[in-house]
Amino acid sequence: MAAKAKKPLAVTGDEAESRVLELLLRENRPYNAQLVSDNTAGSVKKPTAQKCLEDLVVKGQVKAKDFGKNRVYFPNQDLLPRLTAEEEAALDAQISEVKQEEANLTARYKKISTETAALKACMSDEELDVILATLDQDVTAKREAKRKREVMEGAAEDPEAAAGRKIELAACGAKLQKALKKAAAAWKKRRCQCRGIISAIACGASEADILEKFGLDGEAPPST
Repeated sequence: MAAKAKKPLAVTGDEAESRVLELLLRENRPYNAQLVSDNTAGSVKKPTAQKCLEDLVVKGQVKAKDFGKNRVYFPNQDLLPRLTAEEEAALDAQISEVKQEEANLTARYKKISTETAALKACMSDEELDVILATLDQDVTAKREAKRKREVMEGAAEDPEAAAGRKIELAACGAKLQKALKKAAAAWKKRRCQCRGIISAIACGASEADILEKFGLDGEAPPST
């Protein structure tokens, strides 16, 4: 059985005040007494942290601000070292880079949103599937009707009339086949656009995971 980790010894007095001030100066952000205690691994208990913070306020090393019933403490900024002109210029450059990156991300988000809205306005995959299935059934039915007529009419039928019907049925079948191919091409284009948007918004996740989440993995274009 693993040995339990020993709790840090609680400190008080000047040692506790030193640890509290060191934490505030290092982090340079607002803390309340509970957060100070938590971030000293419990070595400075909350009541002790509260007293140390108030003492540091009296000494002018720390400032306090009240937000309703909550009081937070932060280092006196007037006592912190000032940045040099070079350091300020470097920070300004970093801020400009971050702002530019934010603008780029905002533009990218708007573009993706526009493309997504355009896709949503198009027919859904389910609607395309219904159209393709209907066209496929029409082609199959007409082919079967043609076959049955040819069997029933036999060789006694007028050759010219039979040839004319064959041409008519062939033209009808070709028309339906063309419509089926057109719908299948639209389906493939739609799926390609969808994959592009999924790749753009994946944010580090694999495309396979995103496809599986949206139920797209393993789909194949309709048979023509």
